[in-house]
Amino acid sequence: MLVALAAWSFAVSPSANADILATGFFSGTIERFDQETGAQSTFADLKTSPADFPGLSGIAFDASLNRVYASARIGGGVYSLDAITGSVLGFQSFDPANQPAGVAVDAASNIYVANSGLNTVGVFDSAWNALSTITLPTANDLPSGLAFDDQNRLLITTFNQSAATGSIFRFNPADDSVVVFADNLFPMNQAAVDAIGNVYAGGVALSSDVVKLAGDGSTVSNPFITIDEALLPVPPRPFTSPDFTSPGGITIDADGNLIVAALGRTNPFSGDPVDPTNDVGDNFQSNGGLWKFSPDGVLLETFPGTGSLTPLSSVAIVTAIPEPGSLAVLSLGALACRSLRRRRKRESGFGN
Repeated sequence: MLVALAAWSFAVSPSANADILATGFFSGTIERFDQETGAQSTFADLKTSPADFPGLSGIAFDASLNRVYASARIGGGVYSLDAITGSVLGFQSFDPANQPAGVAVDAASNIYVANSGLNTVGVFDSAWNALSTITLPTANDLPSGLAFDDQNRLLITTFNQSAATGSIFRFNPADDSVVVFADNLFPMNQAAVDAIGNVYAGGVALSSDVVKLAGDGSTVSNPFITIDEALLPVPPRPFTSPDFTSPGGITIDADGNLIVAALGRTNPFSGDPVDPTNDVGDNFQSNGGLWKFSPDGVLLETFPGTGSLTPLSSVAIVTAIPEPGSLAVLSLGALACRSLRRRRKRESGFGN
């Protein structure tokens, strides 16, 4: 028994395991990518049927609760999932007009949800009790992505449909103010902030670019990264969707590298159901992609399958910590190892 426990303890490390999770807008799945090997697996399948998808748009990780939140823009709510198993813990439903998009979590485990059908962001506690509503000063700027900066202020990216542009607003919880952080950009989805306060935001629908801004909102580089044909090959068959790659998913890993996810150029639900080779729609092609870039924007890694991945809308780094019960078993295994070593020493005549 001691030998078995010792071997199991040696094989399983109690350290945290960091994975990349990316939401599939059309697939209705959350895909998991191993940071070391790039291997892909499905973390959670949230679609109700092959033809009925929730439109997963945003994702956030709450390390204190070991919980993942994924918004369903078409499904009209936010899923809560166990960060270790991917099992669904609940679904918070909203009015259909809300169209939940970006999700963020603060240090108190409060949840922020961008209402992309309105010009508001809803704020809830971890039990989904409503706390407040953040309203943007301009009605046509529809919230898309959310991220906290280095001073705990909430950055809100937008998609202005009437002007086909995007802005970033900044909400300060200290005084409940909402100000323009940056404007006259392309429509955006997710945003991320690095350790020194630089802001990155990925373009969608009408863009193939990622922008980089300083902490004061001034432009460092626009575009900072362009997901062009060299990074994301054009689909092999004809497609009719606009030729933009939409790298709207962006996050930053523990080493300061940027993880960028793209929807790609195509809608995999669009095509000719009788003759897939017919030049109708997008011929059921997926053109999603996932990459890692250095803080300077240098390509470090292209994840396997890029160019034919399901369209990826948002991305998060998840470091799931084993539950206390699992840690107790691990500790027992470590104790068994030490006891086994002592016994062998005594039997061999060395040690006490």
